[in-house]
Amino acid sequence: MTSLPVTQPVLLRLVLQHLVERMDQGTDAMDELLRSGIDPALLDELRYIPARDLARLADNTRQPWLSLGIDCRVLRDALAKERARRQDGELESYFLEHGAPLDLIADLFKLPIEEVRWARSQLGGAVPGRPKLPPADQRPAICSEWARLEQANPDMSLRELLHQLHQRFSDHSIHALWTVINEFEAVRPTPFRRPVR
Repeated sequence: MTSLPVTQPVLLRLVLQHLVERMDQGTDAMDELLRSGIDPALLDELRYIPARDLARLADNTRQPWLSLGIDCRVLRDALAKERARRQDGELESYFLEHGAPLDLIADLFKLPIEEVRWARSQLGGAVPGRPKLPPADQRPAICSEWARLEQANPDMSLRELLHQLHQRFSDHSIHALWTVINEFEAVRPTPFRRPVR
């Protein structure tokens, strides 16, 4: 845990106001403050000091009485989750914009189908129907690349693999590539390990 002194008056005012409000929330809140190690006499004095004096106290602080504790591990985890959430959103948008079937998007991103339909409607244009498949002579290359990606990236999620495949064959919609992959999986001697529908 890293500790940093806080001298910014606005933050000090907010903390003082928070302490006073917590004390007014009942005995459980007061017990929590006492358990944190704050002196009871100090809490009592803060509780009854006029608001303007609290503001002056915050504005005139010269010696820091507040420090900010930063749990770097927890913050790092929170940042990683936020980064993953942002990447998921970007990938979901990519799938919507490049003609992935709505039920596939719902499955891959664990979303209600109604939410996916709404998101697709926000893009405008016609809802894609049956995809135009790649020419028959190009399908073996798609299947070969799919097998290569799956083998080279055993820890990659299905949606990431599909994204990679579409990067390679961006002239076709994700729906068209998905259809080719499913045909390939139906006859493949060693089926794809992930569920493909």
